[in-house]
Amino acid sequence: MTASTYLKIDALIRPVQRHGTLFYVAFATLLAVVAWGVYAWSVQLATGLGVTGLRTVVWGFYIINFVFFIGISHVGALISAILRLTGSDWRRPITRMAEAVTFASLFVAMLMPLIDLGRPDRILNLLMFGRIQSPLIWDFIAIGTYFVTSTLYLYVPMIPDIAVLRDSVKDASSWRRRLYSLLSLNWMGTPEQWRILEQAMRILTILIVFMVITVHTVVSWDFAMTLRVGWNSTIFGPYFVAGAVLSGVATVIIIMALVRKLLGLDAFITEKHLHTMAKLMLALVLILVYLTINEHLVVGYKYLGTKELEGVWLSSLFWGSYAPYFWVQIVGGLIVPAFLLAYPGTRNIKGYLAASILVNIGMWLERWNIVVPSLAVPQLPYPWGTYVPTWVELSITAGAFSLFMLIYLVFTKLFPIVSIWETVGHEQAPAALAAEPSAYPVLKLIVPHPEAQVERPIEVRRSAMKTVAVAAVGLVAGLVGGAQLKSLIKALSSGRGAATPLRRSLGVLGIASDMSAFNDLGLRVRREALQKLGSARLTSIRYNRQAALISLAFHDPSTRSLTLYDEPVSVLVLIQRIGDKLGPPETILPNVTKFELPRGSVALLNEKTSPPKLEVWQNHYKVSILGYYGAEALKRFAMQIEEAILK
Repeated sequence: MTASTYLKIDALIRPVQRHGTLFYVAFATLLAVVAWGVYAWSVQLATGLGVTGLRTVVWGFYIINFVFFIGISHVGALISAILRLTGSDWRRPITRMAEAVTFASLFVAMLMPLIDLGRPDRILNLLMFGRIQSPLIWDFIAIGTYFVTSTLYLYVPMIPDIAVLRDSVKDASSWRRRLYSLLSLNWMGTPEQWRILEQAMRILTILIVFMVITVHTVVSWDFAMTLRVGWNSTIFGPYFVAGAVLSGVATVIIIMALVRKLLGLDAFITEKHLHTMAKLMLALVLILVYLTINEHLVVGYKYLGTKELEGVWLSSLFWGSYAPYFWVQIVGGLIVPAFLLAYPGTRNIKGYLAASILVNIGMWLERWNIVVPSLAVPQLPYPWGTYVPTWVELSITAGAFSLFMLIYLVFTKLFPIVSIWETVGHEQAPAALAAEPSAYPVLKLIVPHPEAQVERPIEVRRSAMKTVAVAAVGLVAGLVGGAQLKSLIKALSSGRGAATPLRRSLGVLGIASDMSAFNDLGLRVRREALQKLGSARLTSIRYNRQAALISLAFHDPSTRSLTLYDEPVSVLVLIQRIGDKLGPPETILPNVTKFELPRGSVALLNEKTSPPKLEVWQNHYKVSILGYYGAEALKRFAMQIEEAILK
């Protein structure tokens, strides 16, 4: 028993101990691409989103990558959690591969919205002023929870293996020894430790299955709950989940093939495992074919060939400017992989690898076809939107994929990519080990104690009920605590104790301030001239330093209040420093009147909006005046502000 067992343990530890030339070449190459992506992001931060193709189409590569990486992260829950629940033993050698994919892809996915913001510092606004009614808030909560849960789900089952590294890898560097000692949590393989490990895995298994369904459903709601052509779908939830799991399974198959070839672990990752995963991928491909047909056939039956927006959108996909992307997704990403997986002549490792690569390309294009064509359809009297990614977006995308691979590569060199205790440890008889407790000390770390019964069948119903109950309590506590935290942050931001109704409603415009805020924007102000605009009296000044924005709220009892806020605000004046490159739009809409004020400012008046709006542009500043007044009154307000503030 012992000779073959130690040979297997040594085979699983060997990739952690030895680093060949190929590893250093791959590491340096991936790190260089990531560094180039960081440089491209620094250019975007310094210059603004104008260096990207995100102009008429507001979402592009960044959000496509976000949805794609969130998608492949779900394979950890499918391979590890669901198969653990069903007691499928064939999953043991590949569980950690799938869980590591979840961790690496989620880490990269969470970076994409920050990059897409253009101003990453404004993520704080999500915490300070987020509304629970927004699906973006649901994203923030769900993905954050999912990342924490997935990280724990990866780490907890690794503890016995880390303990093996702690006691076996004696020639490692000092920082690695300290790392293994810290992460092993003093694991000695005692019955009590195995019992705690079992309980933790049971809870995490149920939680991760729950999270994998909710997270990508919430991601799909970012689209389905937006009033946009092509996104008015009731099946986006299952459509996104099925595509996500499919791309994740394809990614794991690619990794399995590489692990067999590069790390020499074909004794653990056998062809049987690849055949089983290929069958699973074929089933998912067929499910996605059905959902794709259902998604487009219903819309096409009603609108294709008409001038309705849905018909225009489908035409652009079927035979218009976006047809190449659509048909490559359908044919190359679904139909061809289905034949490769089903035809006996290609049911081999090369065929599976080719099918997996095609599936991932197809799934990325599926996200493209969901995001870009829908946003390009003109829903207002404007021409079609166009989107061509620039070198910045291409560089950041290359950096994102390289970062995913780099994280995975480093992980394989720090920890065994195949679980030692779930494969080698479960082959041993605990009774035989107990009879010779001092003969083979390392086996005690990886052979589950018989009393712990780590792999006993999970009582799904009882565990699920407990998990749902705990999750419900946590949700209620989170909502209540979040509301209190939100009030506290707003109160602190106002600098005046508890938040009053006035400060709660105007808090989105910045923190309470005084006339000194104008000095920060480089403006000189005549205080007495701003105390009243006509019959409206100044009641509040707020300053948003990040946006270089000053907000002035006025109250006029004789006119209608704005419906934007709870308290009476009759006139709202927004003063913003916009820099050298921005100015009045060159194209003026028919319902907008353009004129000049006495001191040379360009003014645009729109009386059709609710409330009517007057915008003034001068010297790299923009002033917006909103109020239910006539054109002449708004013009008088603008001239008074020009005289009092603008140079």
